[in-house]
Formats: sequence, structure tokens, C-alpha cells
Amino acid sequence: GQSVNIGTPRPYIVVEDDASGTTDITNSELAYLGYEAGYGAGRTGLRYEAGDNSIIKGNEIHNLYFGLYTRGVGGMIIENNHIHDNIHYGLDPHTGTHSMTIRNNTVHDNGSTGVICSLDCYNISIENNKIYDNTKSGIMFSRNMFDSIARNNIVSNEDNGIVISESHNNEVYNNIVSDSGTGIDIDEDSFDNVVYNNTIINIPEPSEALYLRDGASQQNILYSNVLINESGQEISLDNN
Repeated sequence: GQSVNIGTPRPYIVVEDDASGTTDITNSELAYLGYEAGYGAGRTGLRYEAGDNSIIKGNEIHNLYFGLYTRGVGGMIIENNHIHDNIHYGLDPHTGTHSMTIRNNTVHDNGSTGVICSLDCYNISIENNKIYDNTKSGIMFSRNMFDSIARNNIVSNEDNGIVISESHNNEVYNNIVSDSGTGIDIDEDSFDNVVYNNTIINIPEPSEALYLRDGASQQNILYSNVLINESGQEISLDNN
């Protein structure tokens, strides 16, 4: 199996799966929580396994193991937070998390992807966030994320700006992606996604500004996307 280095134990916050009611966190600083515990997501730092309709608003969340991890929770609002310098992901809604709004956050300098929703997540809205300087991708739709939206985000200085991987029936529109290895990347086993009205700026290899990898279904729709290269020239990026 994969070798895992157990981290130095630190305190962590968890809303356990048998909890009832909401657990709101507002106008607070959360720092130096969570660690690699050798299984799953470890002791993530801030973890919700219950707490439907909770609000996380106006916080500074930094130097956690994961900035936020959720599992199977619905109706949460994550807004106006400053999420930075976490060891792994910034925000990681996971495993059936649904009907969540992620808006007006600043997410940067995290050790992996800034915002990743993975494994059967649905009805997620990622909007009006500023996301930059994370180690991997800015925003990622991962492993059967569906019926979700990324819109009006500003994403810059990432390995990959916005990624759709093994996911379907999503919309990505009105985003600005700049100075990243790829702009918007549709990976294998992704279908029925609609990508439109995005502006992609200064991608080193123009063919990767809007990139359909081998195995991506032809059922994705791309239109009214624009690449602006280093000289300021606009290039239309459409597939129809």
C-alpha cells in the first residue's frame, strides 16, 4: 500500500454524523488544526459530517490540514472567508455533499487544489470567488460531481485553472482564468457539461486554454469562450 507519514497530532473540529441542528462559524480565526492521521482524509482540521444548512461566514481559515472538509452535508453556505496556507485542500466538499453555496471567498496558497468537490457531490454553486496561487488546480469538479455551477470566479496562477474530471451535467461560465498551465480542462469520462462565456488569459500553450483530454466525451458543449494571448489578441475558443 501507499506509504503514509502520520502527522504530529493537533486539535481539530468535527461535527459528527449524529449531530442535529446547525453549527455556524462566523467572524472567527481558525488556525493550526488537524493532521494526517493515516486513513481517509485524516483529522482534517474543520470537518462537517452533519449540520445541514450551517453557515461558515467571515472567517480567516489558515494553516489547517484541510481548510474545510464536508461529507454528505446539505444546504451549507460558505461565504466571505479568507482561506489560505492550508496543508492540503482549501475547501473540499466530499461524498454526497449537496445544495452548497461557496461564494465571495478568497482562496490562495493552499498545498493542493483551492476548491475541489469530489465523489457524488451535486447542486453545488461556486461563485464570485477569488482563487490563486494554489499548488494544483484552482477549482475542480471531481468523481461524479453533477448538476453544479462555477460562475463569476477569478482564477489565476494555478497548474490548472478549472478542471472537470469524471463529472457531468455541470455549467462553467463567466469566469476569468489567467496565467495558469491550462485554462479550463475537461478530463476523461466527463460529459454533458456546458462551458461558455469564459475569458482565458495568458496560457503558455494556447491549445490548452480550453482543453479536452483524450477520453472526454463529445457530448460537452463549448461556446463563446475567448483566449487573450500575451499580445492582447483575442482568439475564439468554440467547438461548434
